[in-house]
This record gives sequence, structure tokens and C-alpha cells, in this order.
Amino acid sequence: MRYSTLKYISIFVIFLAISGATKASVILDVSGNGDSGQSVSAGEAVAVSFSTTAQFNNVSITAPIECFACIGSIWLHPTALGSTAPLTPISAFAFNSSSNNPFIVGVNLLPDDYFLILSIDSGFATWLGSSVPNVNAATSITSGPTFSSSPTGFVPTSTFNILNFNSALHFTVSNISAPSNVSEPTGLALLFTAFIVLTVRARKKTR
Repeated sequence: MRYSTLKYISIFVIFLAISGATKASVILDVSGNGDSGQSVSAGEAVAVSFSTTAQFNNVSITAPIECFACIGSIWLHPTALGSTAPLTPISAFAFNSSSNNPFIVGVNLLPDDYFLILSIDSGFATWLGSSVPNVNAATSITSGPTFSSSPTGFVPTSTFNILNFNSALHFTVSNISAPSNVSEPTGLALLFTAFIVLTVRARKKTR
């Protein structure tokens, strides 16, 4: 195969690598030393909240929730927490001892207030938290208060109240960017550099 052919094939491969790149980035992380948390028993629910002022696509959410022979549900709801009007959840699924993180996967978030809700029907679960949380947030997303409901904490018609203890439950919101994360100017610069390197090598080979 001629060297010039290899040159252009190499450039094409580099272009495909650039255009197909994906990247998962944490856009909101509430963490800490884990010195507190919340136990959720049968008939109870708890929720963390956050707000966005921009759209985020392909979002996943993880949380350090441990189930002890429990059966319940995890929900992601927009707005109006505490409203008596049922809201359509963005994501909802049955939660039990076999459930694994991430609990929420592949959702698109428009600018709004959101609530990640855990409700328990039987058994109990614990959600790790910290009395002095570390909050790291990207632009256009902020964390909100933690809520609880008892003894009939079933969404979406439950009334949630702000917890009366100084603790924040841990959770992480991540955004998987669609290809490409490499900007067009950066991609062109990389392609140009590859072309120069291959051209120089070709000239050295012909001397």
C-alpha cells in the first residue's frame, strides 16, 4: 500500500476518533464524611432536590442507598413537591435488595426543580448523608433541601416536609455528553497537526 494512502487513512481514523468521543462528567455532587443519614421504614419516604436553569441530556443519578430486605420505589419527579396534584415522573422503578446504581439513567432534564424520591413499602432502607456536606456543582445546576414524609409517604400525591435535622443526603448527578466533546476548532487543529507530521515523514522517506 502506498504511503500516501496510509497517510489519508490515518487522518480519517483520527477524525473518527475525535467525532465519536464521549465523556461522562459530574455536574452535581453532594457528598461528605458520611456522619449522618436517614433511615426510611415502611410507609415512609425521603427526597433530595436540585434545580437546573439549563437543559442537560443523557443524565444519570447515583445515591448511597442501602436496602435491608426492603421493597419500595425510586422516583425522579419535576416541580411542585408537596402538591396534591399527581405529577408524571420522569423515571420510576421498583427498588429492592437487588437494585444497583445508577438508579436513574439516560434522562433529559429541562430547566426545572427536581426531586429524587425513595419510598419504602416494606422493610427499611438507609440513605447516607453528612451534617456538613461538600457540594460541587456545575454552572446551571444547584442542590436543594432534603425532604421526608411519614407515615404515608407514597408519591406522587404525598406531602413532603423539610427535614428538621441539619443533614444533607448524598447523591451525584452526571451528564454523558453526546459526540463530540471536541470542539470544531480543536478537531481541525488536531487533524492539521496529524497531516503535517505525516507529510514530514513522507518527505524524509523519499530523500
